[in-house]
Amino acid sequence: MKKICFVALGISMGMVAAFEACSTLDSGRGPSAASAEFRIPPPTAPDQGFVLIMGINDVHGHFAPDPAIADTDHGADAGDTRPLGGFQWLAAYATAARGALQKAYGERGQFLLLDGGDTAQGTLMSNPSEGDFAVKLMNQLQFTAGVPGNHAYDFGPRDPQRDQCPLGDPACDPLGTLKSYAAQAHFSVLSANVFVAGRRNERPEFLKPYVLVPFWGRNVAVVGIENSGTPSTTYAENVAALKFTDGVAETRAIALDLKQRGLADIVVAVHHEGDANADKLLGDWIEKVQGSDAEPVIDAVVGAHSHQLNERVVKGIPYIQSRWGGRYFGLIGLSVSKDAATGRLSVARDDVRLQAGIAVDASRGTFLDETLRADATVDAWVKEAAAAAAVVGGRKLGVLGGPLRDDGKRDADSEIGNFIADYMRSVSGAEVSLIGSGDVRVGIAKAAESDLLYQDLFDVIPKNLQLQKVAELPMDLFVQNVQASIRSCGRRGALQMSGAKVFFTRDCRAPVEREDPHARIVRIVNDAGEVIYPSARTTISIVTTDFIMTGGAGYRALRDFAKNAVGTNRVQTLGALRDLIADAVRAKGRVNPADHAAGRYVNCASTTCPTL
Repeated sequence: MKKICFVALGISMGMVAAFEACSTLDSGRGPSAASAEFRIPPPTAPDQGFVLIMGINDVHGHFAPDPAIADTDHGADAGDTRPLGGFQWLAAYATAARGALQKAYGERGQFLLLDGGDTAQGTLMSNPSEGDFAVKLMNQLQFTAGVPGNHAYDFGPRDPQRDQCPLGDPACDPLGTLKSYAAQAHFSVLSANVFVAGRRNERPEFLKPYVLVPFWGRNVAVVGIENSGTPSTTYAENVAALKFTDGVAETRAIALDLKQRGLADIVVAVHHEGDANADKLLGDWIEKVQGSDAEPVIDAVVGAHSHQLNERVVKGIPYIQSRWGGRYFGLIGLSVSKDAATGRLSVARDDVRLQAGIAVDASRGTFLDETLRADATVDAWVKEAAAAAAVVGGRKLGVLGGPLRDDGKRDADSEIGNFIADYMRSVSGAEVSLIGSGDVRVGIAKAAESDLLYQDLFDVIPKNLQLQKVAELPMDLFVQNVQASIRSCGRRGALQMSGAKVFFTRDCRAPVEREDPHARIVRIVNDAGEVIYPSARTTISIVTTDFIMTGGAGYRALRDFAKNAVGTNRVQTLGALRDLIADAVRAKGRVNPADHAAGRYVNCASTTCPTL
């Protein structure tokens, strides 16, 4: 049995009080702990040290202070409208943590600032520089290491106007932007589980498997693991030259080898993966890495990707994830002792401290008893970039009749997804439109009669998606993608659709690999009331994104077709999706949420559906 120390937060009559609580845990998963005040314990002996791990994840270009992000599907901080975040203030918290650790432990303290990935892609402030601004800020903050994250591959070639290479252009490098990012980084860009496709155990030169950080005469190792599903969550063609594994074997091999050879006594993993609701994806991964070993193979994990709050312990190994959008960070503290005879370091398993979801709050004043001061250099850079982005983002497109919510877009359709899909169909003239829910990043949480700005639309569609139309798509390919959409129990986000209504059956109470293998389409009816499936029809006119067209998000039905389409079946690229919608909204002038109401997916397992 192990004792793990968490902290909990008490709130009463507007007063906030922190107190510490310890839980006795067995080798299984520990309880989640409420967010609260993290403390660095004072040393009690000269052979005691401390490793303080500060982790961020999924900033998505939000480098300036932001109000709460409208993202209900990811368990975001709905209702909290404080202007949290800002890298100038993240720098202040990092400086305070370093200072507090130095005061308490001196050379016996080691601070690690780790990035769980997806830092650059997502805002007008960040995207035009394709990661240059992000790495500039991270260098200033003195990050130790990080993983790219699946969306780092979205940028593709070194060209801010396009995210994919033209077919058949050998001079275009689909990894050009990420290579530039890694070359500029003063920190280690890690991915131990990414290999060159077709070449056994060869890793790409721009990614390292791990880095050794000197500490107290020994080393701490940081191992990086990329999300294994990256080929489905970025442009597939951008990563066609790479192979992604789940990272279990690589992490075990690296950690055990380093520890056995005395090259590292402590191993920390940073993994672009996280628990998502009931799916303990990161926790399960840690259990696989640990296996049946008596002693922890790795000592702590910083997670990412699911945009949720993770604060747990698995088999004595703590892990954290702190939502997304740059508003929060997490801490893990490891008390360390040094063997007088061998000099080796060991982690005190009965004194592991962790806290996820610590707000980057400029109004706080102090942190860990250190005064918080914004980094003046970062502050100037962020304000300059924010001002430039505001010029572009401040353009008025129209007026909102109310908020466009993203509720439910993971499993079915949503107001915001339907809004985008409806305009895709309108500007293209196609019968049906499809877009992945992951490419409709957030809702628009604005009150009725608010101005709809280009910034709002950019927040919804941050990628440079291209709108592509097929006049005569084989009906079976369309149906295959819809079937993949209704079968998912969280494995992939539902396709947002316009021009049709899907009646289906699905039961997610006992999913197999996060799908219902028995889910089926009952019928698909277009907006004219015609049953288009099942029917004798052999083709359909659709418009979608280049991401879905090339097999993104696990919707692979169109990938081979897009490469080989000819004649009337050819893929027509109509232009940049976000700008086409901006022009159409500006022409119409008003957006009414009622015109984009949810209800285009109807599960006949839970409601009455029409019979064939």
